[in-house]
Amino acid sequence: MFKYLLIFSLSAYSNFLLAQNETMHSGTVFLSKDLGKTWQPADEGLPSSVTINAIMEIRGLVLVATENHGIYGSTNELQSWHSFNYGLDEKKVDALVAYKGSAFAGTYKRGIFKSDDGGLTWYPFNAGLSNFTVRAFFVYHNSLLAGTNDGIFLLDGNNWRQLNSNFQVNDFGQMDDKLFVATNKGVLISKSAMDDWEMILKHTAFRTLMVADNLVFGQTYFSEWVRADVNGLTLADLFFRIPKPVINCMVRIDDYILAQMQTGFYRSYDEGKTWQKMENCDMEEVELKIIKNTKSGLVAVRGSSGC
Repeated sequence: MFKYLLIFSLSAYSNFLLAQNETMHSGTVFLSKDLGKTWQPADEGLPSSVTINAIMEIRGLVLVATENHGIYGSTNELQSWHSFNYGLDEKKVDALVAYKGSAFAGTYKRGIFKSDDGGLTWYPFNAGLSNFTVRAFFVYHNSLLAGTNDGIFLLDGNNWRQLNSNFQVNDFGQMDDKLFVATNKGVLISKSAMDDWEMILKHTAFRTLMVADNLVFGQTYFSEWVRADVNGLTLADLFFRIPKPVINCMVRIDDYILAQMQTGFYRSYDEGKTWQKMENCDMEEVELKIIKNTKSGLVAVRGSSGC
């Protein structure tokens, strides 16, 4: 099976895709039950003009992290949402993850909060953490990683241990034993067991990653997408830009990649070499941005600053 991570704005929850509109229906969540062809609003109970930064699934509950309103949850397949902020002192939440039955939330300048009851109550969980802006989480070989404004931290028992520093972590991806990290200074690679680190594409800031088979897709802060074949050892030499039209977001679904471009939705069955347009999609003119994946499926949301 493919190992993948995704990047800003489509999302599969179970057999569904979640998407968030940034233009015509700013701050509104939509639900598609047919893999992106048709969409229905799914924002009942969410604050107006809400910006969603992350989505995750735990114990049959869908939680979303918002830019200014904390965490909201849905227990009925997105028919309605309710606030899940008890104990959460910071309402700007950038990251969510489920790990060993607990939920973890990464916030802006207030560190990490943990919930042991599916998001109903939260408490600070910052022992060992030295940077308190947490942008991403990732479960790698049954270990929980937190990406901060100053490198990567590993959860060691009930304490966080810093693995590296001096760069901002924005996203993670995995291919076999290789760990890929999108940073503000390039793509960081750990070739085995979180050691032997190498920074490629130096001096390029990456916002998001998607990893599939032997290919890595990365999106820069200028919304450019690059793609690399990682069979060889000279990873940096193999990156190249994906040509126009501009891709807003991508997600892996079974044996193909679904992407929203400026001219509509497209599918690729050959790892992005060629694209087939999906006709008569009812969200073609709505610009979407994307996100992250969970164990429940591919998740995607609109980030506060876009891709």
